[in-house]
Amino acid sequence: MDAVCGLLEAMSVEDFLALCRTAGWNVVEHPLKSRPDARHWHVRAPIGPGTVEVTLLLGTKWSIEVRTNRSSTWAEATAAELRVQISHEP
Repeated sequence: MDAVCGLLEAMSVEDFLALCRTAGWNVVEHPLKSRPDARHWHVRAPIGPGTVEVTLLLGTKWSIEVRTNRSSTWAEATAAELRVQISHEP
């Protein structure tokens, strides 16, 4: 089942990357052919399955998603944590 979050606003890219580094997650930026104006990252645990896809649209709107084929307990929990962190950043 896909776990998709609506668009969020608040956190800067620098703060997002710092949050990921602090948590010990691996983050790799990937281009999106369908949205060249967007920035897109795959967030993974250092070990184990699961990927959280994070996309920044138009420089202000964050989308956080766990696709069915990349789901795991870790990914679902991390997506939920990122949604809270991004939406509550001052």
